[in-house]
Amino acid sequence: MCGDCLKAHRKLKIAKDHTILSVEELDCNPENVMKLAVGFTCSEHHGKNIKYYCKDHKFPCCATCFFHCHKSCSEVIDKKEELPALLFKNKPVEIIAGMKKIESHLKKVLEMNEFSRNNLEIQLN
Repeated sequence: MCGDCLKAHRKLKIAKDHTILSVEELDCNPENVMKLAVGFTCSEHHGKNIKYYCKDHKFPCCATCFFHCHKSCSEVIDKKEELPALLFKNKPVEIIAGMKKIESHLKKVLEMNEFSRNNLEIQLN
């Protein structure tokens, strides 16, 4: 979105909690697109749920889109079968990274506690 559209979007009460990604953040990565497409309806065929992701065109699509435009594409992912694998394939890496951050934070807290204890002992003596 451009800056003006972003401001207008954020003023809407219904959209205040929306996560807004730039095109660069989205990067046409199937995983990111499918995260956004979960439960969304097709932009071409209103009311039709997104069921597939065409890797050839980097585009989420409904069943109608698939049969009319993407049937001959070489790589079309069925959302029900492939989405869980796409969404959770990096979870162990993310969990380990999160644990390392927590460990680092805890070390800093322990260092601060040790420093405070030493200062209190000095003041008491």
